[in-house]
Amino acid sequence: MRVSCRTTAPRRHAVRGTAGRRRCGGRATLAEVREALGDCRRCPLHRTRQRLVFGEGNPQAELAFVGEAPGADEDAQGRPFVGRRDSS
Repeated sequence: MRVSCRTTAPRRHAVRGTAGRRRCGGRATLAEVREALGDCRRCPLHRTRQRLVFGEGNPQAELAFVGEAPGADEDAQGRPFVGRRDSS
């Protein structure tokens, strides 16, 4: 598995592992990707966050909403799209 993580950092970082290659046509499951990320410290964003906000929902969904970056409420709860939205 190779999952790219692009941030404002100048370099790309990747999570590598072998779990999940036998299932799902060679693709890792979301649970396996989350486990591989662990307490990710691959870019400077980890210095100011409290929790990793990975995501949640149906892993078989045909549509996914991807946010720009977690806000204070998401960071505090470790869940995406909670609390007030940014008004800018």
